[in-house]
Amino acid sequence: MTPTVLDDPRRAAVLAQEGVNGLDHVELERDGRTLRLTFLKPVDEDSLRPVNVLVTGGEIPERIRVFDVDIAERSSDVRVTLQRSGDRSAYTVHLVDERDAARPPEGYDVVLSHATFRFITPESAPQAAIDCERPPIALVEEAPLPEIDYLAKDYASFRRLMIERLSLLVPDWQERNPADLGIMLVELLAYAGDYLSYEQDAIATEAYLSTARRRTSVRRHVRLIDYDVGEGANARALVHVDVRATEPAFTLARGTQFVTASRGDADAKVFESMHDVRLRGSLAGPFAVYAWGARDFSLAAGATSAALTGRIEGLHAGDLLLLHVRPGDAPDIYHPVRLTTIEHAGDPIGGAFAPKPRHGPAALTIITWHADDALPAEFPVARTDDDGEDVVYRSGLTTVLANNVVADHGMTVDDELGRATASRFRPLLPRRPLVFAQPFDASSAARALEPAEPAAAYVRVSSDGDAGTTVWTVQPDLLESDRLATDFVVEVENDGSATLRFGDGEFGRIAEPGALYRATYRIGGGIAGNVGERSIAGLALPDERIERAYNPLPATGGAAPETLEHVREHAPDAYREQRRAVTADDYAVLAAAHADVLDAAAEMRRTGGWETVFVTVDRRGGAQVDAPFRAAMLAYLDGFRLVGAELEVRGAREVSLHAGVDVRLRAGYRAPDVRFAVESALAAFFTPDAFAMGDPVYVSAVVGAAAAVEGVASASVVALERLDRAGPPLPADGVLKLARYEKARVANDPRFPDRGSIAVRVTGS
Repeated sequence: MTPTVLDDPRRAAVLAQEGVNGLDHVELERDGRTLRLTFLKPVDEDSLRPVNVLVTGGEIPERIRVFDVDIAERSSDVRVTLQRSGDRSAYTVHLVDERDAARPPEGYDVVLSHATFRFITPESAPQAAIDCERPPIALVEEAPLPEIDYLAKDYASFRRLMIERLSLLVPDWQERNPADLGIMLVELLAYAGDYLSYEQDAIATEAYLSTARRRTSVRRHVRLIDYDVGEGANARALVHVDVRATEPAFTLARGTQFVTASRGDADAKVFESMHDVRLRGSLAGPFAVYAWGARDFSLAAGATSAALTGRIEGLHAGDLLLLHVRPGDAPDIYHPVRLTTIEHAGDPIGGAFAPKPRHGPAALTIITWHADDALPAEFPVARTDDDGEDVVYRSGLTTVLANNVVADHGMTVDDELGRATASRFRPLLPRRPLVFAQPFDASSAARALEPAEPAAAYVRVSSDGDAGTTVWTVQPDLLESDRLATDFVVEVENDGSATLRFGDGEFGRIAEPGALYRATYRIGGGIAGNVGERSIAGLALPDERIERAYNPLPATGGAAPETLEHVREHAPDAYREQRRAVTADDYAVLAAAHADVLDAAAEMRRTGGWETVFVTVDRRGGAQVDAPFRAAMLAYLDGFRLVGAELEVRGAREVSLHAGVDVRLRAGYRAPDVRFAVESALAAFFTPDAFAMGDPVYVSAVVGAAAAVEGVASASVVALERLDRAGPPLPADGVLKLARYEKARVANDPRFPDRGSIAVRVTGS
């Protein structure tokens, strides 16, 4: 390579000297961390290594290390790769001997063994450093800005402004005929301006919760703070079906339609059965409740069983029955129950109904229903009325109706939504309003006819495309749907119109272009379904096997959608509700809020590469934390769980105690009676719900419970000790302390002495 400075005598001397080379100059390449060293002569491939190149200088004291030295064959250019780039101050590259950094490597000149450079590339160089001639600035006279009327927001005002402007710019143009090309262009631009103006206003309006008018916008705003907008719910009714007595058993399929009677201008409403039901002519009924020969007999409040007159065949566990009370002096009462057991028995004494006894064995059917369906009040069965002149005996005041089915308001329809296009596919359901139905469990108690869970949209969508038939699933949102999930969202507006929104390829799958979409959904719902008793007149399609169908009770549960004003009022405070668990105390508080939990505690422990939250719960009534309850608690807490945390649920450690009490008897009381009363009082004192986890047991409290019993003159505790470890019979300070996860247990059951016991000794007269 030709030397950079030809008139430099040192460079000329090195060029003329055999076996000596020198560094001419250094350049920084565009990557900012590669140096190109140019020598006066070609460099031998093995003459330089990374240890022979040293970079010094800069304002940062950290040394810049050399990673690699690349020497091309018979070339005077050497590329040196550095660890990092430096600042913009001056740096020096040195060629040094690996054994002595004070001198250059063998074969290199002492003077031409170093060169300076800066870490500045053309891209990083400041523009002010580029010496370029600036063009002269031309002074241009600014044209006056047109006057803009910012109050013009619609088609008419835009058209007027443009015509007025054109009148100023082109005074000779006076044409106003709509067929004129100029007028046509003005009106076209006015239309576009009107559309854009509306879009701008709509975007600004829908961007805030306080001003949004569309229900979809409000729903998306409050979803950010985890508030779910209520879309209402449809009503439910218990329908009694009168089957002809001669008909054999048959199944009434789910979805069978019942209709109400048209009254005046009111249209008939459609109800559909929510489950399959087995109907039988042998259950045509009604069936009288047996009075066991009593003159006055009633089913007590809270009763969960009754005896029916006769041997009734065809009843099964899970059937819905309707208790019908006809007191005579008050309106009829209906009470639905869910059967749990059916037994056939007999009354050997017979039905001695006063005033005319009828002797002989009586066949009976004993039915038991769900505990949650216990009678809310006393139901009369037989009654004797004496008005002073005649004694009137009335029986059969309470009867039972079988062949019942639950139906809810709404009619199922099936519509074609069209073919999806390559653009965004958001079809509108052709009919409205859409039914939002609450989940129904056909095996739950009859009181579940009035559920409290949120209602969900009843929509089923399928598409027929190149990949075959695809079934899509409705979701409340697509935030947890992956790019392949066949999910969609139903968005309902204030007028009841419903739009289906599919995924965008990131959250939910995109609607398949060209595929034909169909939707099966229900229309109806809302408060219109809360019809009165006996409003249902029969089946929509008559069935010869059925004489009639009606609702003895009013339909209930129909609710209107939540208003936007209600959402704006309540949603901003919804975030204050605790709906996430971060600390151990959060998990404990949320677990304790469960209806079946008396107390809860939690702790976090590192188990391997993650954290596990151990939640200890104390169930109400002393119930055990078994596998079903543990699974239910895990599912309940999973909605609050912190991502990355594992959950474990366990029960409290029950500590069995022995309590020994001495009592002195008052005069006039029997010792066995007082002993039994004291044992009962102490058993009530040690009920499972009386002590939470970690609660201590005070000796003074035990004394107070025993002394409060009638017939006790005085009481003293002689023993209060744990059965799981040895210790003094009485705590020294009068307090038996338990650990945080321990719970006192005194079952006092002779069959299980290891579960705690009570010993009462009575002295005195």
